[in-house]
Amino acid sequence: MEYITAINENRTLYIEKNKVAAILAQPRIQRVPGAGANIRGISLYDGQIVVYYRLGDGEGCGIIIKTDEDGLMGITAEYPSQDDIEPSALTAVMPGIWEIKSD
Repeated sequence: MEYITAINENRTLYIEKNKVAAILAQPRIQRVPGAGANIRGISLYDGQIVVYYRLGDGEGCGIIIKTDEDGLMGITAEYPSQDDIEPSALTAVMPGIWEIKSD
């Protein structure tokens, strides 16, 4: 399966390529007062509100991911690239976002 890989601090994240709506350089993310520590903020993309989740502090780009409910969510990361990897080697972090299993 094809994935977009993204480095986020010392984590390598694998995002299902068919779920990626966009990769944006330096997205404008607005902080949300009172939001939990796992929420980086919100932004607009194609007329929809995107909630950006904190999976580290990487900020090189914004990766917008399609959710199962026809919505959008986002993460920030550094160094996006494309990779092929066996799904059996991965464990889910969030819907559509994976990382290598640690044994």
